[in-house]
Amino acid sequence: MTLFFPYLETKRIRLVPAAEQDARILYGLLLRLGMASLPTLDEFMKATAGGVAARFLVQRQDDGETVGYSSLHQMVPAAGHVEAGIYLDPEHIRSGLGAEASTLTLNYAFATWNVRKVYFQTTEASFDDFGPLLDVLTKEAVLPNHVFFRGRLWDVHIYAVYREEWEQTGETFVSRLALRRDP
Repeated sequence: MTLFFPYLETKRIRLVPAAEQDARILYGLLLRLGMASLPTLDEFMKATAGGVAARFLVQRQDDGETVGYSSLHQMVPAAGHVEAGIYLDPEHIRSGLGAEASTLTLNYAFATWNVRKVYFQTTEASFDDFGPLLDVLTKEAVLPNHVFFRGRLWDVHIYAVYREEWEQTGETFVSRLALRRDP
């Protein structure tokens, strides 16, 4: 098993460990993204408190603005997988900051735990935000008409990034992209 360095910064963004109460930021992001079927804030805060292995605020390096939220959750150590969630403010989606946040979050999972794959979910509404990335990922499943978003039901597409794939290509990419701050 290859050991990875858990990078948390690039030249443009940094992942800052988030507290439980920072789920309010995620709630606001989901509302701005068009998720109209959210529970009340209190219910959301309770629901997101459990099952989270790591959570981060995505902040810009130049001005410290929080532009997103990422988490690693639903970890099943015996099965060797964890799920990633990356949410970016709609104003910054086309900037490439989400790709950097995704790269750092995936790398953090592989660097921190002995997981064999990291899952993430998306709908067709977000396909364009991923660009050609979805073409090279492993599609694990499709849940038809699974989530209500932007006034309609959407299929949820579940993708996975495998440790072996990350060892071959991801680690080299992230090491070039990331800023390493040695203690």
